[in-house]
Amino acid sequence: MITNNLLDEPFGPVWTSAGIFMFIAGLIITYFSFSGQFFVLIGALVGFTSTSTLIDHDKRSIKVSNKLSGIIKTGQWIKIEPDMKIGIKKSNRAWRETKMRLA
Repeated sequence: MITNNLLDEPFGPVWTSAGIFMFIAGLIITYFSFSGQFFVLIGALVGFTSTSTLIDHDKRSIKVSNKLSGIIKTGQWIKIEPDMKIGIKKSNRAWRETKMRLA
């Protein structure tokens, strides 16, 4: 049995929303001009990329993977050995707006 745990979007919530908007806009522009394919490709990459962890309980292995454009899975399986240890690390990761000052 394989368990899939979705972790996050690597580009953050703002860029993910912008990527989905760019993907939809690219589909509409492609109807009128072939140059909309550029927006479709970039929008799909930014909007639909996600990070997940797969755990195979039967084969005792794990895989940390990125799903590029929501289609292409990357990463490799790691066999769990009896001498390995596991731990939980607290994370205070938050998406914040940065303010830039002009000199």
